[in-house]
Amino acid sequence: MQRRTFLKVTGGGATAAATGIGAVALSGSAAASSSGSFTAENASVTNHDGEVSKVTATPTGSVSWSNFDEDVTTVDITIDSRILSSDQSSVLRGWEQVYHNAFALDGYADHSKSFSGQSLGTITLYGGDSGRPADAFDEPDDGASNDVVVQLRVSINLLGGDGNLADPQDEATIVDDQIKFRATATNAEATSAASGSFKTDMS
Repeated sequence: MQRRTFLKVTGGGATAAATGIGAVALSGSAAASSSGSFTAENASVTNHDGEVSKVTATPTGSVSWSNFDEDVTTVDITIDSRILSSDQSSVLRGWEQVYHNAFALDGYADHSKSFSGQSLGTITLYGGDSGRPADAFDEPDDGASNDVVVQLRVSINLLGGDGNLADPQDEATIVDDQIKFRATATNAEATSAASGSFKTDMS
């Protein structure tokens, strides 16, 4: 069966496509206190068979810190994802790491710094070649919709020159695990029709 779904959503400086569902924007800070501010938009898609082949997200945003006691030399970012039922009362698929990268700040290491407009590239959350199936998003019944919630967790560690959390360590980690977006796949109702005319004659 041909699987085809395409969706693009924008918001908060981020895009996603489903083949991708969802949008994520990254931002955060670490100083006297550290915090994360992350957003994701709801998304929906309708197609002929209700199947979703791939769920992707392209996060962009900023990371900043100030007044650290040592230079931050590396920004380490991890993103995890899980799928919840529509009412969020049950877990359909548990936490899985969907992204990890450590960015060395060669020539940019400092005790105070801000980077904005950064992109992590396109992340395949489910389906595609991710090894994580996208079948939890599918709606097999004609004319019906499947509604689930995707929850994302972003963890950012600011590392010093020794590879450990920069000092002060209690301000060197930013975690936000309450990033959620609703994903709805609709299997369009099938229709059929016929029309024509008969030309008649008598002799």
